[in-house]
Amino acid sequence: MIYFDHNATFPAPREHLEEVFSKLQQSDGNPSSLHSVGRAAKLIVEESRTHIADALGAGRRQIIFTSGATEGNNTVLHSMLAKITARKPRILISATEHPSVYDAALELKNSGKIELFILPVNQTGIVDLSVLKSYLEEGLDLVSIMLANNETGVINNIQEIAAIVKNHKTKPLFHTDAVQGLGKLDLSWMGKSDIDFATFSAHKIGGLKGMGAIYAKDISTLAPLVLGGGQERGLRSGTENVPGIISFGLRCRDIGKLVKDYENTVALRQQLLTGLEDLKLPLRCNAAGDSTLPGTIHLSFPQPIDLGMIFFVLDQSGFKLSTGSACSSGKAGSSRVLSAMGITGLMGEQTLRVSLAGSNTAVEIDSFLSSLYRLLKK
Repeated sequence: MIYFDHNATFPAPREHLEEVFSKLQQSDGNPSSLHSVGRAAKLIVEESRTHIADALGAGRRQIIFTSGATEGNNTVLHSMLAKITARKPRILISATEHPSVYDAALELKNSGKIELFILPVNQTGIVDLSVLKSYLEEGLDLVSIMLANNETGVINNIQEIAAIVKNHKTKPLFHTDAVQGLGKLDLSWMGKSDIDFATFSAHKIGGLKGMGAIYAKDISTLAPLVLGGGQERGLRSGTENVPGIISFGLRCRDIGKLVKDYENTVALRQQLLTGLEDLKLPLRCNAAGDSTLPGTIHLSFPQPIDLGMIFFVLDQSGFKLSTGSACSSGKAGSSRVLSAMGITGLMGEQTLRVSLAGSNTAVEIDSFLSSLYRLLKK
């Protein structure tokens, strides 16, 4: 198997699973229990919280555990409803946000609970800062712009954007869906930045699925989406997912190595792009350059093809990749993200996404190029 779908999920390494199981054996109690087994579980939860905070240059008490970034994103959006009750909260999101931001915000708008503004992007997928500045004059309460796009890999300069937002006289809160940045980019600056909220998912860095976290500069600006036993200082009730928390913490403990290993994908992406050009394959790269995650290559077929058959044959040949966002697989039509970039028609519908990690190799890239060439020639 040659795995090229790390933006969808980073498979948990076997040695990591063994370490998680080992720690779980030492602390498999309910962290809310007062007996020794419960206290041991609580200690391991807090140790993991510290590892995650350290990866962000933040404080331990600024990390709230969730079931994943989808819950985290929804929590941030719904917090505005709890904090602003005299009128409808005014929220701005970008046109290329993950569905857990975009669809959640659209539902709040359609149900009459918020005023929603959609920030356009340019042809390279970067948000339009001039339009952002004009929207800030509307008296926004929350701005949500993702760090790196899950489909195209396009990176927004989130530190600059957050500074623009927070330096405006109205000082809206600023949120970033940072899921695709963790483990790929150094985020140790975040705790000292102008970002109010950031959301993360453990399985994107090789942790267990069903685990995530919110970074909140000031947790008093959050309101709970899930109520119950009052865990996570009342911000996320429910017995803590101890295995997932252990896993997330261990992966963040080693985040420096993950980021360093990811540097290997710079050369691999260039090898793939050069190979496509040399073989004269009918494919176009939709995002490239310094403002793109080096491990993400998003390709379009400009001519009519049986994409389903190509994807099936590649899968049967051992290549695991995606036709776009794994969260939107199975949906017909052009990608909303690509449409926002002005990429429509066949170019927006017939796509493949290759998302690499530091463990991928040059031999795997050559093998993929050879297989794709033979397949397209047929």
